[in-house]
Amino acid sequence: MSDARPETRRSHPVRRILGAMVMSLILFATLWALVFSAATAALTAAGAGVFVTVAGTAWDVVDAVLQAVADAIAAVFGAIASIFD
Repeated sequence: MSDARPETRRSHPVRRILGAMVMSLILFATLWALVFSAATAALTAAGAGVFVTVAGTAWDVVDAVLQAVADAIAAVFGAIASIFD
């Protein structure tokens, strides 16, 4: 018999929000390390994250990009989890 596990995927909006959060975290770290203070970098990253999330609900192109980023992030976390499994 095959090992059939039920597929448990997050819903579409949750994946999009998590993808935007990870992108905002990367933007924050980059801005803080290279250019701005922590407060300025946090405000910029938060604004960018909100903008990308709202734009993803209104525009299909941004939604497709966010979904691709969320899938890539899930794949990376899945690979890391399979190493420790």
